[in-house]
Amino acid sequence: MVSSELKCSLCLQMFVKPVTLSCGHTFCKYCLLQFFLRRSLSCGLCSSEFVTKHPFDLKVNVVVNNVCRSLNTKMFLKALKTQAKEMKASNLEQKLLKKYPLHPDSCSEVYSTWYREQIGDQSQMNRLQLLYAKFMQLIEILRPYV
Repeated sequence: MVSSELKCSLCLQMFVKPVTLSCGHTFCKYCLLQFFLRRSLSCGLCSSEFVTKHPFDLKVNVVVNNVCRSLNTKMFLKALKTQAKEMKASNLEQKLLKKYPLHPDSCSEVYSTWYREQIGDQSQMNRLQLLYAKFMQLIEILRPYV
């Protein structure tokens, strides 16, 4: 049995790719991204503001992730696979981009620098098309590591 301290308050299951917000509450990354899509960038428990500028800035809490994986590897890997399928099927990343567009003034330094490098001197429409294409390439490159 998994301790209630190692369960996500949103899905009520063991953490998978847990992220810890500045308020100290921890959720599955997938669950929190779904929450951000339905509501706002705030904690699902205490409603405190999410201090990172974009949902894609969430970092997995490696220690909690490893503890959950070691407690029940089979269940953890099954949940990880299920969440990955659901995320892809629901087009969650594209929906989040639509609700929270990446912009040089509102996104993290990594995305801001990447955005400026990709855009160059293109016209406004070409810039948006190029940005979307390059961003999707970046997501595909990073997918195995997230």
